[in-house]
Amino acid sequence: MAVTSPTTLMTSDTWTDTKRPAPTTYSKPVWVENQNGALGIRKPGRSVPNGLEAAREVIASQIGRWIGVDIPVVELIPAHPTGPCCVSRAIAGTVLPYDQAMSAPFSPAPLITKATLALSTFAPTIVLDALLGNCDRRNTGNIVFAESLNRWYTLDYSLSFNLYRPDGVGSAALPFGDPSLRQSYFPEILSGLTLNSVPFRTTVTSAEGIMDNDLDQLFGLLPTSHAANADVGAMLAFVKARRTGIRGILRTWCDSVGLNGIL
Repeated sequence: MAVTSPTTLMTSDTWTDTKRPAPTTYSKPVWVENQNGALGIRKPGRSVPNGLEAAREVIASQIGRWIGVDIPVVELIPAHPTGPCCVSRAIAGTVLPYDQAMSAPFSPAPLITKATLALSTFAPTIVLDALLGNCDRRNTGNIVFAESLNRWYTLDYSLSFNLYRPDGVGSAALPFGDPSLRQSYFPEILSGLTLNSVPFRTTVTSAEGIMDNDLDQLFGLLPTSHAANADVGAMLAFVKARRTGIRGILRTWCDSVGLNGIL
């Protein structure tokens, strides 16, 4: 599969913290604004020793866009007093967390219908989650509906590589869908996948087509300021292993959640 590889993972903008309240998620993100007035979210809001949250986020953003996942553009911030971090550029328009888009009384019936019909656009995210061993997907705050774009977006890869913590790289052999890692999805998402599985299957094929040299180049852009060389190598090996076995990994997951024959 031909992809467009970046030349850098670093942002060229200057980002300043704002007073705007930020989501209360694991990484304690902070709303920031660049020199042109554009908004973004700085993640993590507080770093931990040897934390890979920023590196995980930027890798997920790039690979996700390679395979057609609706995911914000994420860039590394070169240096920050709190430690290694990144900025996730804000999605245009009104953005609603999963529970607010899908449940009364938070959302009016027409919006619930619109959001439900658009759920098939979220299916490619499941492929990215499986590829990167993403955790904490059963979280209403990191699945959001962009109403004006009529698309569902995935927001959080700070806990991934089969680890429910910000540091290290887990085992690529761990089956996808581990309950302890919260690798599960809301019933409406599974129903949407049943109604239209084409985006899901297309994304699996795209993931299989990622070339080794593209992954090598991408991970080679991670600076030691954000990820130690040993961690970069471990993450790269993890993604290559998952890429090679992605169809079997997801077939097993589909069978485990009652979606036999989808893939």
